[in-house]
Amino acid sequence: MKKMFVTLVFLLGLTGLFAQEKHELTLYFESDQFLLSEEEKARLTDFLNTLELKRLTDIEIIGHTDAKGSYEYNLKLSEKRKEEALEFIQLFIHQNDQLQGIKYSVRSEAKSESIPIATNDLKEGRKLNRRVDIKLTIPIPIACNGLLNPIPEKEEISSKKTNPFSSTDDFFKSYISPKQTFSINAQENTKLTTDGKVNIYIFANSLKNKNEDLVIGNVQIEITEFLNRSDMLLANLHTMSNKRMLESGGMFLIEAFQNGEKLNNHLNQAIEISIPFEGAPKENMITFLANETDMNWIPQDNNLLINRRFINNTFSDLDQCNMLFGGTTNSKKKAKLNFGFWLKYIFQPKKRKRKRRRIKRENKKIEQRDARCQALLEAYAKELKALKIKYDQFAEGKLPLEEVKKEVINNYIMSTSSLGWINCDRFYNIEHKTDLFTDIPFVPEYDIKLIFTDIKSILVPYNNDGKFIFTNIPVTNKVKLFITRTTEEQVEYAIIDKYQTSEQLALDQIQFKPVQDIKALKEILELTFPS
Repeated sequence: MKKMFVTLVFLLGLTGLFAQEKHELTLYFESDQFLLSEEEKARLTDFLNTLELKRLTDIEIIGHTDAKGSYEYNLKLSEKRKEEALEFIQLFIHQNDQLQGIKYSVRSEAKSESIPIATNDLKEGRKLNRRVDIKLTIPIPIACNGLLNPIPEKEEISSKKTNPFSSTDDFFKSYISPKQTFSINAQENTKLTTDGKVNIYIFANSLKNKNEDLVIGNVQIEITEFLNRSDMLLANLHTMSNKRMLESGGMFLIEAFQNGEKLNNHLNQAIEISIPFEGAPKENMITFLANETDMNWIPQDNNLLINRRFINNTFSDLDQCNMLFGGTTNSKKKAKLNFGFWLKYIFQPKKRKRKRRRIKRENKKIEQRDARCQALLEAYAKELKALKIKYDQFAEGKLPLEEVKKEVINNYIMSTSSLGWINCDRFYNIEHKTDLFTDIPFVPEYDIKLIFTDIKSILVPYNNDGKFIFTNIPVTNKVKLFITRTTEEQVEYAIIDKYQTSEQLALDQIQFKPVQDIKALKEILELTFPS
């Protein structure tokens, strides 16, 4: 009896020699769909391949939906989603010969729309709510006083999650920004339209090779656009010029290649970029270029091709001129040489002279107005051609005035004589400034950005006695802080609302969350910093 008791105590003691490690993954679904997409199947397969499933003890799967549709319908949909994920995992285990015979428990539940992780009022939020949360429990045996054999070194390395990124910079470099590739003839005028509805005009004989010779034949144009704050953050970009704050209208990386060889960034003729925007236009937007080495945005001498104030006045003047749909006003007043005129000419010489002078002055004003209108119309026609809008459609009345106004006024039109990193920005005027101090160590394992919630502006900190510090911040603007850090096991992030920038940010007050993958982080940033 005593021997059995000792044996029982020994066996019970062994149960405490296992560390319970949970591995989590979230899968996402299209609206009103429960089948896994090929992309999500690939993510789940990669996830399972990284785990030591021989020790799997528990599977927990929870299905969710967004708030569209009735609760009862969504409950059935979330049930189908979690069953789809569970069947995929069980099929994966069944088809693996090394996993035959393992025993594990399954807990699955359908939650319908009851546990959202983002707002259902936005499309991006609903996308994050259409999900299945997966948790796999895999105990790791721990050696203790020789009672258990230590895990072999090779097996220990394969079962322990290690962080492949030694610094936050390495982590951001792992994000591959989507490139758009176009094939053009270098000897022809070409208009390129990106996914972000940006128009880029490359004129004939603009491209040069490394020997400064004009390029002949077909070339490939690669364009990467960063129009939103989320895209800028993942690409580790900022909006600063020599420590001065900028407000961005959009960033681009434009490169040209021929036969796999990169062409000269310096152009023979400037290209033009038309960037759409919403709301009122920002004054003083100009072109900035950056060197990839330090990514410091340097203003260029050339301003926007179309000045907002000039365009608005132009439209007003053209409206008054009544010349918008071809032809001239033909409204000159001419002296009427009738019988009454000759009577006044003979018997009222003073009155006749005054009237003739008045008519002459009026005719001169009309001539000046017509000349100005004609000049404005010609200048405007050139701008329309630069935008690839056919002037004859406009002049013949085939294109309504309001559409022309929208096409021109709702776009920033910039020019640059160089390819590479291009930014449409303006210097942000700061009336009342403050600083934000932190006790976060200034080391490669940490990265922190300050993002404004009302404008497209991202600031980077500086080293202040081994700590991060932000300087010259506008007092009136609300900001968020996006912080990432790398540990031995994983990459973590935190997003913090900061309303009183004068208060110090303490490291122990930050609640970090693990980064599952770049895609999940991108969706979170898109929801947090909408365009």
